[in-house]
Amino acid sequence: MKVNRLVSIKIDETGRNNALLIMLSFCFFIMLLGCSRTMFGVYMPDDYLLASQKMPMSFYLNQGRFIQAIITGLFNYFNFNIISSSPIFTPLFFLFTSLSSSLFVLSIIPHKNSLILSCLLSGTIVSHPVFSMMAVYHLAVVCFSLCMLCVVAYIITFNEYLKNKTKRSALLPCFFLVVICGNYQPAFLVIVIYSVIKVTIPENKIITINNLKALFPVALGLIVYAIVFKLTKNILGVNHWDSRAGIVNDLPSRALEILNFLPSLFYKNWWVIPTQYNIILTFSICLFLITYTFKLKNLNFRMMAIPLLFILAIIFPISILKIWDPTPRALFSISFLYSSIMLIFYNEALSKCKTALLSVCILLGLLTSNNYLYQTEMSQKEDSLMALKAYNMIKDSNSFGKDIILVNNNSINIDFWAINGLIFFLTNENLNLSPPSDYEVNQCKSESKKSRVIDHEKSLIVCLNH
Repeated sequence: MKVNRLVSIKIDETGRNNALLIMLSFCFFIMLLGCSRTMFGVYMPDDYLLASQKMPMSFYLNQGRFIQAIITGLFNYFNFNIISSSPIFTPLFFLFTSLSSSLFVLSIIPHKNSLILSCLLSGTIVSHPVFSMMAVYHLAVVCFSLCMLCVVAYIITFNEYLKNKTKRSALLPCFFLVVICGNYQPAFLVIVIYSVIKVTIPENKIITINNLKALFPVALGLIVYAIVFKLTKNILGVNHWDSRAGIVNDLPSRALEILNFLPSLFYKNWWVIPTQYNIILTFSICLFLITYTFKLKNLNFRMMAIPLLFILAIIFPISILKIWDPTPRALFSISFLYSSIMLIFYNEALSKCKTALLSVCILLGLLTSNNYLYQTEMSQKEDSLMALKAYNMIKDSNSFGKDIILVNNNSINIDFWAINGLIFFLTNENLNLSPPSDYEVNQCKSESKKSRVIDHEKSLIVCLNH
């Protein structure tokens, strides 16, 4: 009986504000369980680089992330290391992500429906392992905290716009969309998912004149963002650090890569996200869809097309890039997709079964997140030991005034550009390591396989092996 009563509690019974507070508290607790290890103990190569040097604002401006450039510029101006702010911004990352997912669900689901299912749907979003994979990037945490706060502001202002649909009321959601895109472009897709659901569910159709009018703030925001991007891109100079730019030129191969990737979202492994987790999510979606169809005695194929459009929208931005790299960070909006589909086809048939199934989804998401963070931490410790070994070899040699060249023979499992930062992170000493030439790599290969130092008159070659 207690279970029945718990599942039957409606949002209207608690009130909208109280329901939002309950959902927020639940999601925040879920994120603490899934990602709190990142607050102090887990770092990524980007963090090592940022620990050893200040990033130029031009790097982010060239990528269209002018808000991130401003954030970086402020940290540089006050001489604060952005990695040091993790204890401040990681809790804010949890808070604002929890708030945005809770408001996302609450603004779509009818208030006469179950509070518990609403909590679980928002919990399904924040428990997705993509957030643990984002929380390990401490600069991303700073920027994403602001981004999620702007998503909250967009949802509130877009809801106000839908009430009267005046041009003046479209300005605020447009502004927040520009800030979101200028901070972390993939978050734009959360806006697309939310906006399309809000305008299509009342119409029960995908494309109508009313729908297109209702999406005016989205279109206007994209235009304004494109203009600001164009005006600010090279304002502080051109930066060629990022090699990911460029448009794909082999369309058939890219189409094949996309087709091979799509099962990873539903019934195959994706990075460290296991098959079992994706299958449980897919089964949950199917259960909502099946019960929705039986309840209405009719399947609306026009509404069925919306999830397919969402998947295409999520994949499209990375599919057109020269390098195909479907990382969870770039596709984090997939975490909103699963709950969104369940919200589109929401119904309370078999509510106990759905409650149990979504609870399992959340539990598997938390286990996957913590397993990923544990593996990352173990790999980090292994890299740290090898970096300290290289540091001690350098300090034991007469390297004063010499160029220090490190030949990393797969001993440290990060790219060379981050190794100097890793050593600085561990020792607070900047060695200004130089990358090796082919000749220097061959010198290390021609000698013993043990780690050693090759001392030249003007350079010191450190051959690092396991």
